[in-house]
Amino acid sequence: MSEFIDYYKILGVQKDIKQEEIKKAYRKRAKQFHPDLHPNDPKAKAKFQLLGEAYEILNDPQKRKEYNEWREQWISEQKERIYESARQSPVEHSAPCQENTPKEHEESNTKPIRETSLHDALPI
Repeated sequence: MSEFIDYYKILGVQKDIKQEEIKKAYRKRAKQFHPDLHPNDPKAKAKFQLLGEAYEILNDPQKRKEYNEWREQWISEQKERIYESARQSPVEHSAPCQENTPKEHEESNTKPIRETSLHDALPI
């Protein structure tokens, strides 16, 4: 199975972005991730190339349509896998779930959920 790359996330836009807004989003990101601005980052060139790939696909209406179809299929398959996995190994609940207070949360070993940063969106 191929790795899914979310081109919308790479460009930092929503799936319903208007076609004419894609170029603006690309230019904004290109300025951010250009390798000349990050000479000490060994992954800068790869990130910039991935950004160009995202732009190439999403800027072309036909390629974008095909990508969206493939994307929806991939998401659907992932949901099915998660569902099947959950069915095969049910979780036992011995006690009702309780919400952690801020102090309890700090003491627990779990980390709070955070937004994905722009750099995390680039799977490199």
